Amino acid sequence: MKMKVWMLILACAGLSLARVSVDFDKQRIEAGKGFTLILSLPTTELPPNHGIPTLDDLQGFTLTRLDSSDEHINDFFRGRVNVRRYNFHLIAPKQGGSYQLPLSWELDGNVRSLGKVRVDVQRPFDASALAVSLTPSKHSVYEGEQFALSMTMLTYENFQGNINLAGIDLGNDFVAHRAELKAQFTNSSRPGVTSEATAKVAWLSAIRPGKLVIPEVKIKYMKIGEPKMVNKKMGSFSFSSYSQQPEEATALSGRVNMDVRPLPSQGKPADFTGMVGQYTFDVQPDRNALQIGEALTLLVHIRGNGKPGSISDPKFPDFTEFRSVPPEAQTTTSEVNGQIWSDRTIKVFLYPKKKGEFRIAPMHYSWFDPNKGRYQEASSPEFIIQVEKGDITQAAASGGSSYTPVNSVEKKNIEALGQDIRFIHEPKFLHNQSARWYRSPWFWILLLLPFALAWFGSRSIARRQALLDNAAYQKRSKAGAALQKVWNEVNQASNNNDPKAMLALIEQGLLTYAGALYNVELGGLTRAKLQETLQVCKVNAEQISALERILDACDRARFCPMDAESQETKRLVEDAQRWAEHLGRMAQ
Repeated sequence: MKMKVWMLILACAGLSLARVSVDFDKQRIEAGKGFTLILSLPTTELPPNHGIPTLDDLQGFTLTRLDSSDEHINDFFRGRVNVRRYNFHLIAPKQGGSYQLPLSWELDGNVRSLGKVRVDVQRPFDASALAVSLTPSKHSVYEGEQFALSMTMLTYENFQGNINLAGIDLGNDFVAHRAELKAQFTNSSRPGVTSEATAKVAWLSAIRPGKLVIPEVKIKYMKIGEPKMVNKKMGSFSFSSYSQQPEEATALSGRVNMDVRPLPSQGKPADFTGMVGQYTFDVQPDRNALQIGEALTLLVHIRGNGKPGSISDPKFPDFTEFRSVPPEAQTTTSEVNGQIWSDRTIKVFLYPKKKGEFRIAPMHYSWFDPNKGRYQEASSPEFIIQVEKGDITQAAASGGSSYTPVNSVEKKNIEALGQDIRFIHEPKFLHNQSARWYRSPWFWILLLLPFALAWFGSRSIARRQALLDNAAYQKRSKAGAALQKVWNEVNQASNNNDPKAMLALIEQGLLTYAGALYNVELGGLTRAKLQETLQVCKVNAEQISALERILDACDRARFCPMDAESQETKRLVEDAQRWAEHLGRMAQ
């Protein structure tokens, strides 16, 4: 279908009204693609002196050629009419939108305006409906410094939605803390853009200096496809129509170049561990006085916005005056004001070995502050810990025995005590060595018997569970019952005089039984592959040949008339049963 714009112009100083039509050769004019603007006028209405019509302002269009021709057309009111056609071959601008192209024509020596032709330029169907770009919060950073990576997405008229982040491989040059793609689209005021959204997709930290590149990000989405001719049929009628279906497309962002500067060597602390950003460092003991046997908890807290999710531990002082256990450490991350802050909490548990006053030396932590351009250091104070004697002995606190012998009581004290309490005497039977039952072997046998039974019981349960979890064992243990079921079905098929069902059951039953015994899949294999598989399972050549003879007999009988009660059929069943029985004994 052609678009027409009719305009009336005064041709020759009011002598006549010329009727001009403006057509396009395409119903849809797409950005960056060619089309033809056609200017038509009946030849009988052309003045004697006329020039060539022109486009006064191309407005981004490109005129590649202008030609003319005389043609015959059928007019509804005037019948067959001779017209002069002027064809403007144009290329639409790459930016879509509505344009007004002014036309003029020289008639009888005077240049007359024909008005403006509206041209609506639309985005091509084969063009992407989503544009993606990456923007770092900084283009120049220090090694280890954190920066945010934002993604901007622009949608166009043929966009259908269903955005999916398909790939964001940042390579080996960056440590990344990735974010979920949560983009809120809003209407866009950009020409040709329907909506736009910006969201943070990651926080990065470079692990080496130099000219680094952030790779492109891949986005999957749906867009409107190009119209296609579809043949349809309704009853006895068939017709064709254009149809557009959504299709999946991929949008790629451009790569981002980063300038990563090395950390300065001047002023670098000896204990610097590579942290870059803003940090706080705090050390606090949970108490300053305790008893032997109690634990002193030294709480270390480090917070910073350097490498996302990564904070190094400080160097701990000498804790030889204490008995220590492995510390507990936990690192968490949170987003604050567009940055990822990492918090690391370390709990050091210290047990004093003896009574006295102890000093915990100061701890130090250093980092490089990119905003100030220099190294920073924080230190904890020296802590003085008072340890008093407790219930636990010094030997136990040092890791030794907690047993201390009780001082013996003098005999005169016992005599004095004897006025108030009865003397303690050993029972007479303890003096009889033969009566000391704990020295009897039966005592130890009965004492250890429950433990032995428990051990054997647990071993049996574990072995049974292992067998239950072993798929190969389960198949092998159930193979005999499954084969017996096959022979029952063979007998049923024989009673029904269905030889084909018998042969199919025999063939499938033997292959399934052998596969279960050796934990292999034998169904659907060629004879050569079947022979090779059984050889790998260490089935002897005689058994393999016997199986092939049985399978060949089943194949021959399947295509030849036979009786289920014939001697040949019964012999085939007996051979199959003997083969299965012999294979079962070999597999044990």
